[in-house]
Amino acid sequence: MARTRRLRARARSARLSSPGVVAGAQLVRALRAGLQGVPIEGGPAPPDAAPVVWVDLGDELLVHRKSLNVRFAPGTIVVSVDVETVETGRQRLVVPLALGARGEPSSPSSPSGLFAVTSREPYTHPLLAARWGRILQDAVWSALVAMATRRAGGRGLAPRGISVDHQARAVHLDVRPRSQQ
Repeated sequence: MARTRRLRARARSARLSSPGVVAGAQLVRALRAGLQGVPIEGGPAPPDAAPVVWVDLGDELLVHRKSLNVRFAPGTIVVSVDVETVETGRQRLVVPLALGARGEPSSPSSPSGLFAVTSREPYTHPLLAARWGRILQDAVWSALVAMATRRAGGRGLAPRGISVDHQARAVHLDVRPRSQQ
């Protein structure tokens, strides 16, 4: 009887610690939500793909969330989105995030952790990248971490890692019981 309980507990733990796979429309929706920002003065949140205006230190940037695109390379997710200012017109900013490939460094169940490596500034338009690049990078990374945190939920779990499976065109979210961290 005690052996059966231990086996069930192990099976439950394995199920809870297995990574969640986020791909396709679900991944795009989560990233678009991360680009939403905070409505001014408690206004309503815009629809999923509606453009939003980011305001920072008196500067404004129109973010065309519907244009968000996600590509994959080994160990890397590349997020691009069209943005616009009066001075630059509509331009595309590209944010690559190296998260580690699924299975690195030691086994298929070993994600790279909760960190990412990216370029100093997003690619493309230099003025937009210099002014808004870091903010865009932070928004994309925050959206990925928020997905992992939601996956952990209030079940005594914590995010452990995020990795990329470029062949499956998916992001893997690994959550574990807090005691296994």
